[in-house]
Amino acid sequence: MSTKTNLMAEDLKEMVQDLIVEYSKLSELFKGAGLDAKLKEGSLQGMANITQLMQVTIQNYANWKHIMREDKKVNK
Repeated sequence: MSTKTNLMAEDLKEMVQDLIVEYSKLSELFKGAGLDAKLKEGSLQGMANITQLMQVTIQNYANWKHIMREDKKVNK
């Protein structure tokens, strides 16, 4: 793998790890919300948003890798 690809992979890993930390915080907030429906709803919505962000981050990386592979084929 090239250095640029390694950096992208590390960036992806860091982004996903940061999102996992935020997800954990919201999960703990949900668990501690007790009967507070608004707090439960807000934390669940936040967890759903973070899951979507992780999916988009990983998909963008996969798209970038695909473009890099195709570019390499064209430039040979």
